[in-house]
Amino acid sequence: MPGKHNPTLRLPRYSLIIVAATVLTLLVGWVAFRAAGPSRETSPRLVVPPPASASVVPAAVVEPVPVTSPSPSLSPSISASATPSRSKSPSPSSSPSASPSRKPSPSPSKARPSRSPSPTAATLTSRYRTTASWDTGFIGAISVTNTGSAPATWSVTVTYPSDAGVRITGAWNAKVTGATFTGETLAPGATARFGFSANKQVRGKVAPTGCTAGGTSCRIG
Repeated sequence: MPGKHNPTLRLPRYSLIIVAATVLTLLVGWVAFRAAGPSRETSPRLVVPPPASASVVPAAVVEPVPVTSPSPSLSPSISASATPSRSKSPSPSSSPSASPSRKPSPSPSKARPSRSPSPTAATLTSRYRTTASWDTGFIGAISVTNTGSAPATWSVTVTYPSDAGVRITGAWNAKVTGATFTGETLAPGATARFGFSANKQVRGKVAPTGCTAGGTSCRIG
């Protein structure tokens, strides 16, 4: 004799199968939707299926809800730059220039003739002497004195008759060039003494025709 089964125990088993099949169908449909739908972000949406029977407990099914991301504004606001206003520069006022006053030029002063300075007094004095003489030659001696108040340079020039044939051959205490003798600077009141030797072509003494020291004539004798 077969055992009796209680029909009330089969209802929960079938309800669980139906719920599982429903959830599986939804999952397959959701995956197919994601695979074929646009690639954009979706947010889950809660969908409650209608109950299959009075004793079946509905299961919560999550369905994605498409969410549209805000599109960035493509047209940025363009701020128009203000055009700088050009200010007109004021025209310079032309003021009449004052005519320069003409001043009478002073009459040129008459140049006075310059007076030539008076010649300075001689500060050198000299003396010429013949100390020795023979037929073909002689020896002369000259002294120069500074009578001024400042040091002075000196030179003595002696000339002889051209027919005497005098030729100076040497000098001491002075330098000789031709017929001119020079020496060191003389201090005020000082005297320079020098001598010389000369040849001649005439007999007797030969007197000089000229002797000057610093522009003044020598005293001969």
